[in-house]
Amino acid sequence: MASRVYMASDDLVRKVPEMVDRMDVAFRGKVAVKVHMGELGNVTHVRPVFVRRVVDKIKELGGEPFVIDTPAIYKGDRDTAGKYLKTAAVNGFTKESMGAEVVIDDTETLINGVGISKKIMDSDALFVVSHGKGHGMSGFGGAIKNVGMGCPSKNGKAVIHGVNKPTVLDCCIGCGDCAENCAVNAISIKNGRAVIDYELCAGCGGCMGCEQDAIHVSREKKEELQRVLARVTKSVLENFENVAYLNFLLDITKHCDCFGCYMESIAPNIGVIGSKDIVAIDKASIDLIGKHANLGEIHGVNPEVQIEEAVKIGLGSRDYELNRL
Repeated sequence: MASRVYMASDDLVRKVPEMVDRMDVAFRGKVAVKVHMGELGNVTHVRPVFVRRVVDKIKELGGEPFVIDTPAIYKGDRDTAGKYLKTAAVNGFTKESMGAEVVIDDTETLINGVGISKKIMDSDALFVVSHGKGHGMSGFGGAIKNVGMGCPSKNGKAVIHGVNKPTVLDCCIGCGDCAENCAVNAISIKNGRAVIDYELCAGCGGCMGCEQDAIHVSREKKEELQRVLARVTKSVLENFENVAYLNFLLDITKHCDCFGCYMESIAPNIGVIGSKDIVAIDKASIDLIGKHANLGEIHGVNPEVQIEEAVKIGLGSRDYELNRL
């Protein structure tokens, strides 16, 4: 049976609450609103005004929402809870602008060997607000990526990223940029070439900005990462009876919102889609973006591997019915 996916292409500030109503999810008690609030300097993350509309609607429905994310594993302005809160404020996410607490959680609950945000797992319901866009490791980043990588703690992220540790190609010139950007000091320069200590490497991708393209992650590793993301997502979602998803297909960029810079769009603004089925909403997102850009060609990996794995483990359906508002 096809899952319902709702779509709006205009008047989004007004239609977001309507979309939440259409999904008919019971929000009671503490509701974690999971959103990536963007790296410092990023301007394409989900707009705060949309998150505020979600928060207000959850309150109207009787829930007690709070906006939450977890620290990043790579070096930057989100790698600690304190730094991330400051970055979130610069990007427009504060208690005043959200009408709810903004929480960056660095505590964890261990689930199936992966540390997951304790504050998320202690919540009564989950609302996942995602920015649909390309992603260097998974091809596409949407709701599955937001849950599977965004809900884990830093320790949990290290476990997940352990499947996609990079290799150094022969074109390396030993410039040292990768070593400088490594969060765990796993890279050194020896005999004019970068050398990775895999015992230390967290696989976070902080070294991937090499101008020589000398730091490489294979297609096979990227595919395995997608499978792991789907499995971790299932571990998180099994804790909740009431979950809803919104994917914002606006400012659709090649890379994720972890990039602290302006990035050109690879597709025109499409709108926002919503569903109670995490597989259907991500499949619909990939299809809609695919009318304008081939995500598989851009990043050298099929982004539907995560969809296939999610279907296989019972997370949802890849078949959907698009209902326009």
